[in-house]
Amino acid sequence: MRTLLIAAVIAGGAGARANPPTLVSQEAGAFAVSLPKAWTVVSNAAQGTIIAQQDPTRKDAAQLMLMVAPHTQASDDEVLDTVLKNGLPNAKVTKREALPNGGGKLLVADGEAEGITARLGAIAVAASGGVIVGVLIAKPADFDTVGGVNTVVAVLASMRITGGVAPAGFT
Repeated sequence: MRTLLIAAVIAGGAGARANPPTLVSQEAGAFAVSLPKAWTVVSNAAQGTIIAQQDPTRKDAAQLMLMVAPHTQASDDEVLDTVLKNGLPNAKVTKREALPNGGGKLLVADGEAEGITARLGAIAVAASGGVIVGVLIAKPADFDTVGGVNTVVAVLASMRITGGVAPAGFT
């Protein structure tokens, strides 16, 4: 899994040129990660997920999801296909590419989620029998304002193992 963390760091500079918002560290069970400041965070360590919402009272507010799955044989592309199918079915993919140095895959797509026009940016890094995926979804006009894919890169690059008990296969 350390390979995945290194790959996420190598991925820096991918995607849009927006500046990520200020990030603050959050503990999430066996790992810590930096997420946008003042966003509402809900984590489920047992499922390996963290969701950060810009404003949970607004259906159209930006959301960022991070998922760590230490036991999967899914490829980067398979994970991105699943994210797209579940996040923005019938979306138009505007960008899909490999990240430098084999550091995963990037996807940007426009579509509709729950009746709201949205842009989705995702990075999946699969290696060593596990996967880390970061997803940002926001209205197209807000996507760059909240940092676009650069926010996903910054969040993934901030991940670190903490003193908690890591799930099997995490180390």
